[in-house]
Amino acid sequence: MSLKAKPQTYPELVPEREMDVKAYLAHLIEAYGGRSKEDMTALRVVKVSLMKNIKATSAHESLLVELRDPKGETHFLYFERGREDEDKYFGSGGDTPVGELPGAFSSSTLDGRASDTVTLAPRGQRSGEECMCHLEFENDGTGNLQRTPDKRPSVYNIALIANILNKKGPRYHLWNSNCFHFAGLFYDTLKKLYTPSETVFRVLDGKWRALALYVGNPEAQIMSVIEDYHDALHEFEAEIAEHHLAKDKKRREAEEHAEREAEQRQRAEERAEREAEQRQRAEEHAEHEAQQRQEVEARFKELEEELKKYKNMHKEIL
Repeated sequence: MSLKAKPQTYPELVPEREMDVKAYLAHLIEAYGGRSKEDMTALRVVKVSLMKNIKATSAHESLLVELRDPKGETHFLYFERGREDEDKYFGSGGDTPVGELPGAFSSSTLDGRASDTVTLAPRGQRSGEECMCHLEFENDGTGNLQRTPDKRPSVYNIALIANILNKKGPRYHLWNSNCFHFAGLFYDTLKKLYTPSETVFRVLDGKWRALALYVGNPEAQIMSVIEDYHDALHEFEAEIAEHHLAKDKKRREAEEHAEREAEQRQRAEERAEREAEQRQRAEEHAEHEAQQRQEVEARFKELEEELKKYKNMHKEIL
């Protein structure tokens, strides 16, 4: 597996180690504003895996998205939920033994603002994690739902769903809006939207020890996310179109400005040529007049000499 592609070639491969999903989506919109549809889908989503950290007490869950570029090289992005305060108790980095958690999981300690992020993972799967199940996407075909014509999502489709999940559940809570819920609902939504093939390895996802924190395939929640997704996709495409129009307008204005400047330069050059011709004619005229003056002066001198000779001859005769 080759991982030599330069990240800056693809805006989806964020240079930062971690980026908020809202900022990531805004980053894509800005980047796609100057790119074609083909550029927006150059990185193909080939697999989405539901990962679980079986080594950490938190048993953190996340989605690992595997991408393939046109050269066949592979790249990875993690989509996951934590807490803004570094998810002290149950987040991606948390490894706090359950006995050390304060109180009886009180809302004051286990509730907070969610931190939903995208992370570039150059080496793919992180240490301590195992894949619970994964979805594999094909090149073409028809999706499970109307208005979903492709079997394969693009990165921006996945980013839109992540952003919707963040909007629907901006607060982190241990029981109903946690990393398990985020990753599980994300996975199930993709499974419903498209027609991927699924492979299940271990049925431990959504659970912390024996406690089920997310029960798979909640139909009402999935359909609510999908409904919002279609609206968000329409807005996303409209915003990209606006960016294209704005950049096209800016390009046309730049081209028109360049044309006006070229016309002005051409007129200035033509004016300079005319002025140069006028100067040349004036100089030639001045030279001609100077030559005529010299000829007149020379002829005048000749006449003076002839008159002088005539006068001398007349004196001699007298």
